[in-house]
Amino acid sequence: MSVSETEYKIAPAKGSAKAGKVTITIKNAGAIQHALSIENAGPGGKDLKSSTVDPGGTTTLSATIKPGKYEWYCPIDGHRGLGMQGTLVVS
Repeated sequence: MSVSETEYKIAPAKGSAKAGKVTITIKNAGAIQHALSIENAGPGGKDLKSSTVDPGGTTTLSATIKPGKYEWYCPIDGHRGLGMQGTLVVS
């Protein structure tokens, strides 16, 4: 699956994936740095976090994720509060 990040939006805001190994390609289509975090989706309920992506850049986030509904957001400099958030449903 792929997501695109701009100021201050994640598209699509609602993503879906099958449980197991999930790989998300993150493209920064904005003018400032972004990243992607998925709350409680990692081992032991820890948050998953991508590396920081420079404008025009791409990175991937791969992890084994159990079924559930997770919040995803940009963890950089209050971007979440500016609207860079959404949900990921893993079935």
